[in-house]
Amino acid sequence: HYHSSLAMKKAKHIDYQFKRMDGSMFWGRISGKAIDDHIPADLSKGVIWVLDDISEEKEIENSLRAERNLFAGGPAIVLQWEPTENWPIVYVSKNIENVLGYTTEEMMSKDFSFGSLIHPSDYERIKSALNENLFGQYSCFELSYRLKTKAGVYRNFYDYNQAEYHRNGDVKSLYGYLVDMTSYFEVEQMSSLLLNNTNEGIFGLDLEGNTTFANPAALNMLGYQEAELIGHQNHSLIHHSHPDGHKIPVERCRMSMPISTHEDYHVKDEVLWRKDGTSFPVEYWSKPIRQDDQIVGAMVTFRDISEDIQQEQKISHLSFYDNLTGLPNRRMFLDKLKEELVAERDSSHRAVLLLLDIDHFKEVNDSLGHTSGDKLLVDLVSRIQRKLRDRDVLARMGGDEFSILLSPDERGVDAGHFSDEILRIFDTPFDIDGHEIQTSASIGIVFCDPSKSRNSVISEADIALYQAKNFGRGRAVFFEPSMSSKVHQDMALFNALNHALQNDGFELHYQLQFDPQTEKVVGAEALIRWPNAPEELQAVSSPASFIPVVENRNLIQAMCLWEIDRLATDLPVLRKAGFNCRVSINLSGKQLMNSDNLGQLLKAIQDSDLAFQDLEFEITETAYAELSEDVQKLMDVFMRNGVDIAIDDFGTGYSSLAVLRQFKSTHLKIDKQFIDHMHSNSDDYAIVSATISMAQALGKKVVAEGVESEIQVQMLKELGCDIIQGFYYARPQSLEKVCQQLKSTSQTSPLS
Repeated sequence: HYHSSLAMKKAKHIDYQFKRMDGSMFWGRISGKAIDDHIPADLSKGVIWVLDDISEEKEIENSLRAERNLFAGGPAIVLQWEPTENWPIVYVSKNIENVLGYTTEEMMSKDFSFGSLIHPSDYERIKSALNENLFGQYSCFELSYRLKTKAGVYRNFYDYNQAEYHRNGDVKSLYGYLVDMTSYFEVEQMSSLLLNNTNEGIFGLDLEGNTTFANPAALNMLGYQEAELIGHQNHSLIHHSHPDGHKIPVERCRMSMPISTHEDYHVKDEVLWRKDGTSFPVEYWSKPIRQDDQIVGAMVTFRDISEDIQQEQKISHLSFYDNLTGLPNRRMFLDKLKEELVAERDSSHRAVLLLLDIDHFKEVNDSLGHTSGDKLLVDLVSRIQRKLRDRDVLARMGGDEFSILLSPDERGVDAGHFSDEILRIFDTPFDIDGHEIQTSASIGIVFCDPSKSRNSVISEADIALYQAKNFGRGRAVFFEPSMSSKVHQDMALFNALNHALQNDGFELHYQLQFDPQTEKVVGAEALIRWPNAPEELQAVSSPASFIPVVENRNLIQAMCLWEIDRLATDLPVLRKAGFNCRVSINLSGKQLMNSDNLGQLLKAIQDSDLAFQDLEFEITETAYAELSEDVQKLMDVFMRNGVDIAIDDFGTGYSSLAVLRQFKSTHLKIDKQFIDHMHSNSDDYAIVSATISMAQALGKKVVAEGVESEIQVQMLKELGCDIIQGFYYARPQSLEKVCQQLKSTSQTSPLS
């Protein structure tokens, strides 16, 4: 083959690897030419051979091959265009088919136009940018635009170009590479949407504390334009001072401290300052920004908590002030009384406490309505306030009961004279909505003894008030230790109950409720128990005995809040045992006389791990019928938030169709006294049947209480009763035992 080529006067080039004398290798090219000029040449006359070192050429060739192989399987497309109209392609890497769907042959055909792939909305921009770069004879430039794939879908590309020019400025060659950036742009676009549409403010800081970016929410809350923040010291503009105006040293700024400490911060007690010089409270999170294991700045996310603070203040106000009269409530008054008792330890003067209760106030509510009753209370407060000195304290303890704390001075306090003045207030009738109301008040009086607790002082005043009512009302009575033994017995019980409450002496037991049709658990009632009552009080340790004392001594609210706290602890245990229903707790009519109590209950639930949907409140129909307008509004708040309301002991109070219709409740509980004999007493059966029919017609579910026999269950099932509660299915049990029953019930029917 070599000889024939040389004989025909054809130059022959052969590439070989050669070894030098020192043993190293190099690439060489042998080129041969016959000496004889005839064709065919006489090779016997000789051949001239030339050896060239082509190592560098081979190295470049290998590099180009590696580069092409790299691009062939990667996302970047290598192209070369002719610098003419529509940029025809003279070279394209083979991976073009993987990216755009076209073959190299299609792309490099004479009829193919690269310009036709560019999105119409991008075409003029790209054409203008390309001409501008070529006119300026830039050797490198970057573009981004959309290209249409063979499938007809447009994708986003990054285009890096290099141009070579002739000496006269004409373009010699134009080549570069394309990278599909569609996925990156989609992620970037989503990140941008999230950043720009969130309600939380977000901004970044560099190592010097300058703002690097700020989203629209941050700019809107701060009142700045983007250019006014970006590149400027963040601390001096928006975070320079505390709410009271005291400066925050830049080194103590917890927004930028992540840069130096490398730690995250969560702050809820600072403000940011707007461009107009006003501030607003914020909750913010600041954390370091890391790049290649290096801290390069900090990111701050914040939100305006003005509404949160206003809501907290509103709830706090409900916790300490009476919504109707604006007076301090019981909770705040107890704090004031405690302060007074502490102050008197170093004084010989004694303050005087008066407890005042309006006589026959319930009759005013029953005859004229709660609105008129509320107006009477407001009018009375106005009259009493005119009799007080600035340092005296008047509070509404609940319902129609008020307390007055007369602070002592160097002349002491004439409690008898003052109480007479208060009683004379009632000599003038109250004009309420055109009705002339003549009433009176009973007052219990006690001198504050700093050696006693505030609850003891309140109890003594309560005993005196109790005696004032026993003596015929419309009078004031000073506390005396010799007052009735019944009161002392109640006091002993009250103190023991108070001690049990403060020392976790109570337990919650749970009585499960069942669907009679499926015999599945559908709820439970929480019932308070006093298992370790003192021996001398065992006879009165049942709820039926001690609850009236708790109500009369105004301990019922504290007991209810304890129940909420304990239920928050017990409920996760019940859930783990398979209980997925609501738990009902009883609200006392005494509690519901004061909207402050419901305000405290609302806050207690919000502060706990309980959800409103976990709860049902049981309220007797008599208590429900006597709810004030303020309390009804708060009950509506509970219901809107998800609490169910059950009317307890239905049929024993205001059981009329009109009252049943106005009850905003979800459940009715038929009292046990009607269930006991429904199988043997036709009247009781008729009452139960009618109650179930009426309740269900009004969209309320019916709970039958005290169900103890199978015949009662069968009759209630036939009548369509929704829920059964009673010893037949389950007794009230401790948490441990009710969990055992729940686990057993999940495997077998309750009757097994």
